[in-house]
Amino acid sequence: MLGFDTALGEITLVFFTTLAPPGTLAYMIMALILAFGDRKEESRRRIKQFLCIPLITAMVGLVASATHLGNPANALYVFMGVGRSPLSNEVFCAALFLGLAASYWLYSFTEKKRLLLERIWLLLTVVAGIAFITSIAFAYSVDTIISWYSPYIPVSLWLCAGVGGPPLALLSLCVADSSSVHSRFIKITSGVTILVMIVHVIVLSLYNAELASMHNSIISSGDLLESYTVVIGFYALFVALGVGSIVRAAYMKGKNSTPSDMNEKKNNRRRFLFLLIGCFSIFIGLFIVRFTFYMLHMTIGLSI
Repeated sequence: MLGFDTALGEITLVFFTTLAPPGTLAYMIMALILAFGDRKEESRRRIKQFLCIPLITAMVGLVASATHLGNPANALYVFMGVGRSPLSNEVFCAALFLGLAASYWLYSFTEKKRLLLERIWLLLTVVAGIAFITSIAFAYSVDTIISWYSPYIPVSLWLCAGVGGPPLALLSLCVADSSSVHSRFIKITSGVTILVMIVHVIVLSLYNAELASMHNSIISSGDLLESYTVVIGFYALFVALGVGSIVRAAYMKGKNSTPSDMNEKKNNRRRFLFLLIGCFSIFIGLFIVRFTFYMLHMTIGLSI
């Protein structure tokens, strides 16, 4: 119960690390498609419009984490530590990415657009997104918290982004332009998600092997969480179920058709439903991993 109470006390950070990294990676994927993909102007317009889905996902996570500062106005003081404080670096990178991403989304509604400017803008956003996710990953690498001071922790955070980001990007692309989301693309995305999940399970298992020897003067990791193996199992189960639902969406018949084709519209709605269920299941798995991460908070001193 000690670990559970600790995680509940940090629930806003649980939501932040569950939502922000995948939302950021999903935006980056869509940005790269816009920058280098060969699509019709109407398809590009709709993709730009629905960049708001991963953007809102990342912003919801960031807003949730702001409550951890006690007073959100304290974020202004956090910027004073940029370069020497992992938390300050995280906040700065978040502001940089969200500023570039949100301003591009607003710019995409303008009448006159310059392709070169858009491409440079999108690439800068991708670089800022990489920095943002990396800053989140290393913000928890604190040597005074022995259960978090492990090379597997930042790797795990990036893998969380890799598991949740592609399905969220796929869902957003489906909402933007269902007819252009082909079965092959869905299957490739599903395969990448499963591959990243397998790597993540291996990383979590290696981290679990380290946990057995972690303890301070009054408590051990086993007192905070009885079985990390069960956590890994539930995580793999929810991600696998989610990917199964996404793969099912690949078998929804789809082709370019007129808006009057009711069968096509029905198939697109069913495809969207399977993708939505798949994403929801995957994010439940990510939430489990992140919640138990905060359960394992254990300092070197005489406390957890």
